Amino acid sequence: MAVEIAPQVAPVGAQVSNETAPYKESFLWEWATTVDHKKIGILYLLTGGLFFLIGGLEALLVR
Repeated sequence: MAVEIAPQVAPVGAQVSNETAPYKESFLWEWATTVDHKKIGILYLLTGGLFFLIGGLEALLVR
């Protein structure tokens, strides 16, 4: 018992799309607009660290 697989080709005159993949957002935009809880946690930690450093620099300037 043989199984034949027909080749998958577009019919003559059919519209063929050149689009191979959906639009890929930029890295920065993807991270800034994420709803993934793991990425949000990383952003939370990075933001906290950034403001900790800014606060430290401001404390040095006040002294």
